[in-house]
Amino acid sequence: MADQKKKKANGKAGKPTVEKHERSVLFLLPEKVTAAELAGELAFLDRKQIEVWTDVNILELTFENGTLTFEDIMEDLGAGDEALLTSIGKKQVYACDYLEEDREMVKKVMKILIEKWLGVLASDTEDFRPYLSLEDL
Repeated sequence: MADQKKKKANGKAGKPTVEKHERSVLFLLPEKVTAAELAGELAFLDRKQIEVWTDVNILELTFENGTLTFEDIMEDLGAGDEALLTSIGKKQVYACDYLEEDREMVKKVMKILIEKWLGVLASDTEDFRPYLSLEDL
């Protein structure tokens, strides 16, 4: 009985746990584009939803269920990855993490950025394949 009262006081009793579905994709660009430049194309979002860390080139967008994060991973890539990127005409890679529950907003953001910079959605594999469509998000 005391345990139940403690749970209720902590706000944990009776609350259903909601499982979050995390997703990841790589965003490949044919030119160097900063997180701030990406953010600048997202005028449909409220400024409170956008946070840019220029010193580490990260963009975070806040949605109803979670965030969409663009993390510049160029420094983490090896020489082989860089050679492959060059061979496919790409110069910038962002790792993008988001919750599947925000899928429609993620698709809207990615559509704008893909059209602006002719970017490609890719898999986190050795050769970045298969490439993905907006519907695959």
